[in-house]
Amino acid sequence: MGEDTMSEGSSPRNVYPFSPGRAFLWPTRIIAVLFVLIAFGYGYAWYIGHFQKAWLVLVVAVWLLLAVQQSAVLYLLSRARLVTSPEGLEFFAPGYSISTTWDNIEKIEVRQPFSQKVLYLRQEPALHNISPLSWLWLRPWTNRKLLPLHLFHRSWQGELGQDFRRYAPHLFST
Repeated sequence: MGEDTMSEGSSPRNVYPFSPGRAFLWPTRIIAVLFVLIAFGYGYAWYIGHFQKAWLVLVVAVWLLLAVQQSAVLYLLSRARLVTSPEGLEFFAPGYSISTTWDNIEKIEVRQPFSQKVLYLRQEPALHNISPLSWLWLRPWTNRKLLPLHLFHRSWQGELGQDFRRYAPHLFST
């Protein structure tokens, strides 16, 4: 649910936290658990002596690192939020934020196979680096004209969807 935040002399702003819904969270949790289980399976095989030990230690380490990486991605995504106001919208992610006007939004598209909503922009949005480590997330090949609305799935069903209809009606005209 969006929170109204308004300081004196400014326009109303609604803040929408990360709320992707079950379709996004369960597969990522399952992948992280599978990485851990595979690592333990290889560790057990090493313990009972079925594989070369040096090779197996490397494989276990890689699988555990993948599990840690997947868990870190889930944690960092949970820090994302979307802010709407009459001027435009802002997407805050760990290490950076992106802001754009409502006129810069070209379309909303539903991507298959998971029915994920994605926002397409006409021009690259204003990018604000918050962290010196933002290069970890913002690589040169990152498409900055795409914003992942599926991260805010639950909010989209309510107030966030209403904000888009109010501030960007051109996205819904047929």
